[in-house]
Amino acid sequence: MKKIIVVLSILAGAVYAETIVFYGFDDSCSPSSVSPYIVAADINFGRGIREIPGFSVVKHAGKKSLFFNNSGLYSRTEKSAIGNNGFISFRITVHAGYKANLSTLSFYILRRPKAGAGAPDCFSIYTSRDNYRTSVGDGTIPVAVDEGSSDFVLQTINLSKEKLLQSFMGDIEFRIYLWPSQGHGAVNTRQFRLDSLCLEGTVFSNK
Repeated sequence: MKKIIVVLSILAGAVYAETIVFYGFDDSCSPSSVSPYIVAADINFGRGIREIPGFSVVKHAGKKSLFFNNSGLYSRTEKSAIGNNGFISFRITVHAGYKANLSTLSFYILRRPKAGAGAPDCFSIYTSRDNYRTSVGDGTIPVAVDEGSSDFVLQTINLSKEKLLQSFMGDIEFRIYLWPSQGHGAVNTRQFRLDSLCLEGTVFSNK
């Protein structure tokens, strides 16, 4: 009996990561699923992304993905992408009386095989928790072998060591800055797709 009590006590005190918000991009920039005690806004675009993205049947999962033609992504460095507001963003708000710990941000990207100069091949992520001063993660976007579901590349950012993203209340905005380090190119060669954006963590009572 004592062994059973100990095991149950451990399980009762365990905390498991959950999906805070998930964007599937099935003909919508609205969240597909949201954790209880969280409010999530639609995906937004900085003015540096001058052509509002559409939706493509070429996807990682679900029905569609978010499709960019990138006629406005001319920044060649992270600094200029930030200065030109070349970002994709989303915002979540934790309900009053609750806190959140964030663990990972992940998404799938496909940079089309025929993508030439001008297709974004770099990204960096900032948050409103420090007024977008310090990146919480970055990466590069390789050219895909083909344009199928299995050609999307998973990008995962570990947020668990970011102190400002732990035990916080209120709201937070994430900005994913994108830029083509190769420079400009023809519009029809600057295509890439984003799918299955997922923020994970835990939400718990502040009492």
